[in-house]
Amino acid sequence: MKWFAYDVVPVDFNWEYLKTVRETVREIAINDAEARVHGSDVPPPDMEEFLDAWDSAKEAATNAGWVGDSTNDPAVFWLPVVGSFTFGFVIKQDNEDSTFVISPVELPHLGVAVETQTSENFDVE
Repeated sequence: MKWFAYDVVPVDFNWEYLKTVRETVREIAINDAEARVHGSDVPPPDMEEFLDAWDSAKEAATNAGWVGDSTNDPAVFWLPVVGSFTFGFVIKQDNEDSTFVISPVELPHLGVAVETQTSENFDVE
């Protein structure tokens, strides 16, 4: 998967409006169960695909300078793409007080990205 990783100034506010990775996994599991029981024309994101994306996003964050710790639980944000939404991740590092934004699409307003191609294959369309 291709990620654009940004090391930005510390983001200290409004984290409460984002769902954590853990909360998002829980919601995907619930939506998947409901879709299987009740049927659905639009399947929820695939759990394994999401977790693989999270693993590869952590790799991209490490390539951008993340040392593996966080002040808050890592969070998920959503971006519009053609006909749907896709997700990215944001991590507030405790060490050196940096915030890392890991996105499947470029976010040039955040500055220069460290572009990473990981072994995971997840397309954004």
